[in-house]
Amino acid sequence: MDTQNAKTVDSIAKVEIEDLLASYCRAINRCDDSLLRSVFYSDATVCYGSFSGPASEFCSDVFASIRSFDSTLHTIGNSLVEMKGDLAFGETYFVAFMIRGSGADAIDITVGGRYLDSFVWSAGRWWIRTRLVSIDWSREVPPTGQEKSQLNGGAPQARSDEGELAEFRSQYSAIGGPGNFRSESDPMAVARLIDQQEIKDVIMTYCRGIDRCDEGALRSIYHPGAVDEHGLFNGDAMEFCDYILPLVSRHITGMHYITTVVLESDELAAIGESYFIAYTTGRDENDRLYDRTIGGRYLDRFEKRESKWKIVHRKVVIDWNQLVFRGETGGKSMFDDFAVRGKHGKEDPLYAERERILIGTSG
Repeated sequence: MDTQNAKTVDSIAKVEIEDLLASYCRAINRCDDSLLRSVFYSDATVCYGSFSGPASEFCSDVFASIRSFDSTLHTIGNSLVEMKGDLAFGETYFVAFMIRGSGADAIDITVGGRYLDSFVWSAGRWWIRTRLVSIDWSREVPPTGQEKSQLNGGAPQARSDEGELAEFRSQYSAIGGPGNFRSESDPMAVARLIDQQEIKDVIMTYCRGIDRCDEGALRSIYHPGAVDEHGLFNGDAMEFCDYILPLVSRHITGMHYITTVVLESDELAAIGESYFIAYTTGRDENDRLYDRTIGGRYLDRFEKRESKWKIVHRKVVIDWNQLVFRGETGGKSMFDDFAVRGKHGKEDPLYAERERILIGTSG
């Protein structure tokens, strides 16, 4: 297979894997047992908190936990997938929002982490083969004033596809389900798909570099001479890497979460607007534990040089931010005792899991 055809197959595979990951979120949020089981391969395994075993047992047990909350919303953002024939490895960021109780007894729980997955192509589709869940940060806060009556629908166990989604879908019955993308397409559309997938990988690699303090990953996304206007630092991108990594390493936890990405591109250049939410936990000069949340956008100019898309100019726009001291937001989180947790540097579970899947013999 020539390089272009290989890129086409890989790009299409990544789109299909993104659909698979989205189906997992829908299954969890809707407590849809059959959909949840459909994303896992027959011998799949899951390692999540105190559970480590067959995915079939995970599917049988997980909804009891989900139903203990009055409302849940599991979302996925950054997804960086690496292909190896009919195998793939993926690092996918997630943020889950949960509400338990009501009135003065209510608690809002937010947790951020990553799904470290291996995928396998079999029987004409992709499946999750193994899943290791890393918890990177979590917050529990007292009631925010949201009333249960304000929520659309009931508790998660009542939110199945027999409700709003099925009713909405029925209005457009002519539209079928997800198709098989492994077919011939317009060459220009395929080229655009490949370029946009490679550009998105650059955006996601930046987040890995920052969150893991991975200097090699961070430097790899910039072309020589690139400029980064980051607010506190404005200048040469390589100097920005020298500046930012020591600052980030002081944080206790952190995550740069990408949501909306809009790209305008031609053959050799592109402009990107990527929305992000940055979550960090740290201590100030008075040793007070704080949670900081920043929302904004990366405005990027990408160029394709020697067949590689990289950033030549980044400008960071901050749209909102929030700083709350932990003493004001509650105490210990229910996720604090999870054994698999995100770390700075190569001790993060990402690296061993990636090597096992892509370099070792994971089967």
